[in-house]
Amino acid sequence: MATDAGRYKVVYLEAVRSFLKQCSAKAVQHNAGQEILNALESLDESLAKDPLSYGDPWRHLGTLKIFHRLKPPFDIVYGVHLQKRVVFVREMRLFPAERFD
Repeated sequence: MATDAGRYKVVYLEAVRSFLKQCSAKAVQHNAGQEILNALESLDESLAKDPLSYGDPWRHLGTLKIFHRLKPPFDIVYGVHLQKRVVFVREMRLFPAERFD
């Protein structure tokens, strides 16, 4: 089991934070607020513990290794900076996309 010292810092880019605020509001309207919160907490924990195994390797962008993960209710793209032990969540959307329409 990883210790806190071995964890990665997870950073959500501004566009992702904005999406999460909108998503949370829609989820509450559809009585799915707790489900979305639980999924986000699980995602955050997985990324902090072992982001290299959580997603599927996609490509490299400079010093970042880019991953993709589809795990309903989210579809995410994130980058991992190995030396700095930072995860950047750069893209996130609902899956399926019309979940709260």
